[in-house]
Amino acid sequence: MPGKAQPVPQQPPRPVQVWMQRRGTTLFWILSLLLVGAFHQPLWQLFLLSGQQRHYSHIVLVPFVSAYFLWTMRRSIFNRQADTGRGAGALLTVCGIVLLAVGQQLTLPSNDGLSLAIFCFLLIWSGLFGLLCGSGTLRRAAFPVLFLLFMIPIPSLLLGWIVALLQHGSAEVAYQAFQLSGTPVYREGEFFSLPGLNVQVAPECSGIRSSLALVITAVVAGRMMLRSGWSRVLLVLAAVPITIFKNGLRIATLCLLTIHADRGFLVGDLHTRGGYPFFLLALAFLVPILWLLRRSEKKRQRP
Repeated sequence: MPGKAQPVPQQPPRPVQVWMQRRGTTLFWILSLLLVGAFHQPLWQLFLLSGQQRHYSHIVLVPFVSAYFLWTMRRSIFNRQADTGRGAGALLTVCGIVLLAVGQQLTLPSNDGLSLAIFCFLLIWSGLFGLLCGSGTLRRAAFPVLFLLFMIPIPSLLLGWIVALLQHGSAEVAYQAFQLSGTPVYREGEFFSLPGLNVQVAPECSGIRSSLALVITAVVAGRMMLRSGWSRVLLVLAAVPITIFKNGLRIATLCLLTIHADRGFLVGDLHTRGGYPFFLLALAFLVPILWLLRRSEKKRQRP
């Protein structure tokens, strides 16, 4: 029809652009190996920390999960389009170097210093990615790159706040479970006095390890099975009350079994290794929420 705008066909990338992008990608992986060598000491400390503290046992798996998504998304990430922008990569690289230099002048607790070093490592690595492969490539690889943030040990101040939240929430759920069971209970903060048993919901009972595992599971499941960013955020947010409920239920179950069945439950396998069946219970609560979010997305897609 006269006057109707005709779509402009996209020009395929020129051979020179394709060659430059391939060269940039190759150079990025070479520099990545050199960067790992430069940060070998904090990375080794991170590896040791993952084996020493149970709530950081997931750290060694994070790079492999990120590499999996980077590999499965490689065709959309490295789509051989000409990515001329380098500003984002340069900014991240400079920020990482400056923050590393500032951090070396500060006196921080060992774990906080390690957190800062790993954060700087990831900033510089992602900056080199954007600098050599292009800002568009970095943007398309946002999920596997941001997923690497789970490698960073939680700073002590933030960790204390999270543990306190989980500790208080778990104590409240356990208290409600005691009342529903008809068991006489006296509560003072996180201390409970039960028939023949006095217990405290200590920070070690906060369930931080299973909470992190459930949140990471929600992030991965949301990426693989949901399309909307809001749906993914809602799924991750739902993991927080679920893990608090699960942990409080575990505490109440252990106490009730100790009172009414056998005192060995308080120090037996259900106490030391019982997190696995209760984690499966938390997944059982998370799955219906994931199903509802998927169903909601499908309804919105229908004409």
